[in-house]
Amino acid sequence: MPEISLLPKLIMENTIIPEAVLEETTLPYVFEVYTDIPEDMVNSMLGKSLPNVEFAITLSLVTVTYIDYNGDTKTGDMVVHKDLAEEVAEIFEEIYLAKFPIANIELIDKYDADDNLSMINNNTSAFNYRLISGTNIISNHSYGRCIDINPLVNPHVINGVAYPKEGSAYIDRSLDYTGMIKEGDVVYNAFISRGWSWGGHWNSPDYQHFEK
Repeated sequence: MPEISLLPKLIMENTIIPEAVLEETTLPYVFEVYTDIPEDMVNSMLGKSLPNVEFAITLSLVTVTYIDYNGDTKTGDMVVHKDLAEEVAEIFEEIYLAKFPIANIELIDKYDADDNLSMINNNTSAFNYRLISGTNIISNHSYGRCIDINPLVNPHVINGVAYPKEGSAYIDRSLDYTGMIKEGDVVYNAFISRGWSWGGHWNSPDYQHFEK
């Protein structure tokens, strides 16, 4: 049962919202927070991003509206920690109203929970039970407490090398590319004002990454 519902979800995830729907709706977007992840979605996540059914109890599904790189209005799903779900909906509402472009939002399970494939596709995602790359340390993504936004154009840079490597062209942050996150912009402010931290401040900057 959605706790927040500004528009009936009339379309499938990550598809373009018809103009007729937008015109007939007082608020032309949908931001829904589901206390529990639907059972069919839990089943589709098992063996990919989700280690077991019990772990899903700590998580919520958030459906948001965004404007993609073509200027189309679309919806996408994210899984986050229950404690952060309503806040995440608020953050993405701010991002949407500011018309900041997001290339794609879909569950990382669409990529078999392969973070690199998701990043190469510039996909914005949150929960994924995994280790920090190159370590034996559990990532905060495993708890649904991190979100990576437009990761191709906001790469993680370690010793001058971009991850994903396809993001090498976007290491120079003095340049302006669609979907780039910079300190002080709408995405940065939406997260920071709510107490999130930004990976762009790290010694090995991770420009896509916000966590709380």
